[in-house]
This record gives sequence, structure tokens and C-alpha cells, in this order.
Amino acid sequence: MNEAQDTPSLIKPRFKKLHIDEIPEGGAIGVEFWRGEQCDELVRVIICKEESKVYAWVNRCPHAGWPLENIDGNFLFTEAGDIICSGHGAVFGVTDGRCWGGPGRGLPLSAFPFRQVGDNIVIGEVD
Repeated sequence: MNEAQDTPSLIKPRFKKLHIDEIPEGGAIGVEFWRGEQCDELVRVIICKEESKVYAWVNRCPHAGWPLENIDGNFLFTEAGDIICSGHGAVFGVTDGRCWGGPGRGLPLSAFPFRQVGDNIVIGEVD
């Protein structure tokens, strides 16, 4: 038997399930999970909650291509509650993903599909 056959494969989650209370009101959390047929694509998503409604966006600045949070993993917000890209300061609406300030104006965040089942938020693929 070769070494590759002796090594167990890592199980990679294809979805994330969160309770709505894990997402701070007027704030956001970042989640990561694997997707694709071989679970070979790492997906980063920002989950926001505004007035008890949940929004999910691909955690990637459309202007620069990097994640929106700062180096310590926290997301920055304006006083009005919009997301600020920590890299260049682009400002995105939480409810519509529209970039209305800073570089990348007019380049919106990409929405990420999710399901809300009761108080649970399911992001990604579920068999």
C-alpha cells in the first residue's frame, strides 16, 4: 500500500449553520467553508444583520480582491452601519452591497445565497 492510501482524507465542511443570535445586530461575522464537487474551493462569506434581517455577501472587495475585515478579523462599519473595506476604505451598503464611497464606487459586493430555517442560517451546500 502506498502512503497516499494510508492517509485518511480530511473532511471539509460544505456548509455552515449558524444561529441568528451568533450574528451581532448591526454587525457582521465572517465564515469560511469548502465547496465544489471535491470540496476544493474555500469560500469566505460575510454575514450581516440589520434590523433582525440577515444578508450574506462574498467576503471579497470587488475593487481590490481581498477580504473586507481588518488584520484582527473584525469588520469595520460607518456610523450609519455600512461596511468599510479595511484595505482602501471603500464603503458598501449592508442591505444592497452597493459601493457608494471610496475606490471601487459602483462595484457592488456579490450576494451569497443562504437559507433561513427558523432561527438558523444555512450557508452553502447541504445534501
